[in-house]
Amino acid sequence: MDIPLCKECGVPLHLSRNLCWCDNGVISLRGNPEKRWVFLESENIDNLFSEMEDLIGIPIGNLIIESRRKGARKYLEEIIPEELRVYSGNEARAGSDGEFLVEADDKKKFISLAKSITLDIYDVARVYGFGDSRLDPAWDRGDVFPWRNTVVRKPYSLLMNLAESLGQCEAMEGRDLWIEYEITGNDRFVYHCFESRHPVSLEGRHKKEQYILTAGDIEYERCPQCGMPSEVGKYEWNLDDGTIIDSSRERRMAVYGPYAFDSILRDLEHELGDEVPNLVIEAQRRYIKESWGNENWRIPGFEFRQRVAVRGLGNIVRFDPTVSEHKLLIENPCMHLVMVGIVQALVELARGWDASFSSYELRGDGSLEITIRRKTGNSPE
Repeated sequence: MDIPLCKECGVPLHLSRNLCWCDNGVISLRGNPEKRWVFLESENIDNLFSEMEDLIGIPIGNLIIESRRKGARKYLEEIIPEELRVYSGNEARAGSDGEFLVEADDKKKFISLAKSITLDIYDVARVYGFGDSRLDPAWDRGDVFPWRNTVVRKPYSLLMNLAESLGQCEAMEGRDLWIEYEITGNDRFVYHCFESRHPVSLEGRHKKEQYILTAGDIEYERCPQCGMPSEVGKYEWNLDDGTIIDSSRERRMAVYGPYAFDSILRDLEHELGDEVPNLVIEAQRRYIKESWGNENWRIPGFEFRQRVAVRGLGNIVRFDPTVSEHKLLIENPCMHLVMVGIVQALVELARGWDASFSSYELRGDGSLEITIRRKTGNSPE
């Protein structure tokens, strides 16, 4: 594994070369500002889903995997060469009896290229904090579909990682599969994909979201060598584990696409009903308030603005606190339901409120206005 780091700040150069922390609170792909990323606490993902299951009263894991694997498969099909498809159109390179329907030399080249692509995907995943994925012994045994088995340590999100592994295998084979896993140690798993129909179908539910972006005036102190914000350089990249750690707060971070997460929430809403957005906000509020409650959140509005921006969640352009109400206006927002829940929890923690009401408006110009009101009895003050 040869992943170069900035000699000044220690951040992988892959990030500074490919992503831009912009002055409008957006993390974007260089040369394509519409492709957004966020840099967030990764434990939040599965804990949010777990809180939602408690509120809904039914398991939602298969829905989450099905939703995420769609996007992962589509993305990887654009990256993985066509010659690596097991099924290319009507031409099959491997039969149901577990043998390749090509000459031995062609099979060797096929497996070698598949292995190289797989290792590249694993290395990029380490840079983004997704965990430590490694080749399964199936590659050495000569299995026909060795990519179907993956050894994973410390996944950033078990559900998201399962879905992304499934999407990768489907992209390699050009057909539908499903996935299961077994726990083989402390935070260590083996994933196994197999031929199967999907337990649920969420095809064609919505179009890709288009973000309305406006200019900003956020300033970062930056690394003099690679140009990354100095705040990002304070985190610890452990590339052997595939983790990014905020040691000052003992939190794990990851870099991932907000659209993938919002797509899951929209699929859940379509499947489970109109109450899902409110459940997302409440689940997020509960988790943040419980897990971050030991920190002092009486911080200046400027500092909170910087924390939001460096995470790629947008640009806070207005912050109006009163005795019983807080209002925020965020330009260039993403993951807006998550953001409402986070703001509600942090306002309660900062003000010492036991409870509050939240409301929000997504405006036509793309901005997000959040209002948090103190709750007394059954009504806001």
